[in-house]
Formats: sequence, structure tokens, C-alpha cells
Amino acid sequence: MNGWRKQRGFSLPEVMVVLAIIMLLTVLAMPRYRKAKQVAEDASAQVNLKSVHTAQEAHRISHGEYAPNFTVLAGTGRSLPVLDGGGGDSGGGDTSVMVYHGFIYRMNRTLPDEYTVTAEPVEDRDSRPRYSINQTGALSASGGSGSSGPIGGTKPPPDKKKDEDKK
Repeated sequence: MNGWRKQRGFSLPEVMVVLAIIMLLTVLAMPRYRKAKQVAEDASAQVNLKSVHTAQEAHRISHGEYAPNFTVLAGTGRSLPVLDGGGGDSGGGDTSVMVYHGFIYRMNRTLPDEYTVTAEPVEDRDSRPRYSINQTGALSASGGSGSSGPIGGTKPPPDKKKDEDKK
């Protein structure tokens, strides 16, 4: 009993087992986390494009034409993460680039009454779709491993004949 002291703390094998379990759980959780993050970023990009369309319509009503770039669209006193405010004539039209929440947004106004805004993902560009919206408000997706074409849209009008048959 003379040389024995009570040990405190954990032994090296115990710590290694705990770390191995934590690493295993992390490896299993990362793909789901990344997928959830991509789904959230894609939904955010679609909402942001719809917001840009709404802001463009308000700008057109106020000024008689669509805004040429994000800086003009935001208005004075507002800060946006705009990389290039546009205003130059490079290839027929104003262009503006903004990076926001995992997407690169590009606004291109070719005519005062026409514009297109595209949203391209920053990460995994080959497997994720690119979204775009134009002055008609039509939101579409292209590229990536998913399907391409219009997103959402309007519901067809209800069938009057079916409503009359119910009466």
C-alpha cells in the first residue's frame, strides 16, 4: 500500500477510443450536412432571384426602365457584396456581379426593358444547377445533375366543368 496512489484522469487507450468514435460520427454526418447546406443554398438562390425580379419591377415602375446593375437596383445608402458595379459597355449591355450565400449572381441588362439574372453555385458547379430569371419572372434551372427547365410556375385555371358537375 505504500507506493500506490489513486490514478486520476483517463488512460491513453480510453482517450483514443473516444476520439475514434467522434471521428466516425463526424465522417458519417458530413455528407448529410453538405447535402442539407446545398439544398438550403439552392432554395436561397431561388428566393433571391425572385426578390431581384420584384425589385426590378419596382425600379421599372419608378424609373421607366430596369436597373442596369445591382448597385443601382439597391439604391443609395445600401451596401451589397457587389464585385463589379457595371456601367461599362463590354459586349452590349451592363453587367453586375455579386457573391452572396454560396452563389455568384450575374445581372445582364441588354436593353432598358430586358434583363437576365443568373445564379451559379460557388461550390460543386458540375453537379448543381444554375438558376436564372428574366423580366418575365420565369425562374429556370439548367445544368447540374438535376433536371433542367422552368421551376414552379402558375397553376392552371380550375376546370369550370368539374365545378359545375359538383353542384
